[in-house]
Amino acid sequence: MLSLIQLAKEGKLEKTGAKPKLPIKVDGVSSETLDVYKIPLEYVYYNDKNGRIATGISQYQDELHPANDQEDPQYNNFVAKLIEQNNSSALKRTEKSIQESGQQVYGYVLDDGRIVDGNRRYTALRNIRQSTGRTVYFEAVVLPFSYGNTTERAKIKKLELAIQMGVEERQDYDPVDLAVDIYQTTSGDDPIMTQADYAADSHMQPTEVKKYYDGAVYMKKFLEFIGASENNFNIIKESKVWSLFYEMGKSLSKNFWRRS
Repeated sequence: MLSLIQLAKEGKLEKTGAKPKLPIKVDGVSSETLDVYKIPLEYVYYNDKNGRIATGISQYQDELHPANDQEDPQYNNFVAKLIEQNNSSALKRTEKSIQESGQQVYGYVLDDGRIVDGNRRYTALRNIRQSTGRTVYFEAVVLPFSYGNTTERAKIKKLELAIQMGVEERQDYDPVDLAVDIYQTTSGDDPIMTQADYAADSHMQPTEVKKYYDGAVYMKKFLEFIGASENNFNIIKESKVWSLFYEMGKSLSKNFWRRS
């Protein structure tokens, strides 16, 4: 299995010289022990656990399996199209900026190349490589964590939320993507964190996190009712009817669940 940390130890990844400043304290890592590296694009892949991406690939979970371009480029190619469709103008601005000035903001990746932050920058770099034939690198901090280690998943999510869910950034998060992210992070047999933890790490009110969670529950019920896969959240996103489920969750969880 690919290990970026091992490649760095072997001198096969070049340091940029930039020193990262972590937005929060995370057990096991510190800004003093981390560096930003120039990582070949073929070593990196999109994070299927990210709410924005999870929504888009939910109906293809049996066909698409997270992998870097060396292993299977189909996955990265598919997600790259989703990112372009989601906000093509923002992607073009990022491409233009990188071509003119280089990558100004570093990303974050896990040891196996999974992106924690920097999806748009990575997509822009892939497009630049394809259109120009130039060798380009994704400049990123390599975190010594893996989703394969269940004890590290909460640390990964805490850092992701701290980077992507600041007050200034939250408007860029589609409400369906946010609801899916909250649901997948805080539910199931082995949740990554509690709703209270999610609220604290994303700077949201606990009551608001609960409303989004309840909205996701009713999205799943609706999808099951119409005969679609219960995880095909793109139907809701593309139909732009999220507000119905948000209001449904608010009303029914208050008036019905409390009586039952």
